[in-house]
Amino acid sequence: MKTYTRRFILMTGDAMSAQTREFIESARLVSLAKPFALDDMRRVIRQVLGEG
Repeated sequence: MKTYTRRFILMTGDAMSAQTREFIESARLVSLAKPFALDDMRRVIRQVLGEG
């Protein structure tokens, strides 16, 4: 399971409640809050793939 979570990007439209932030941090997920810029998405994908 941990192999998949390292390559998982959570995109959320949630207002990022404290509970949501705690879950993301505890699960060590990479996340993007909507709306996000295309450059931000590219940066996060490079980060997850280990290219940046």
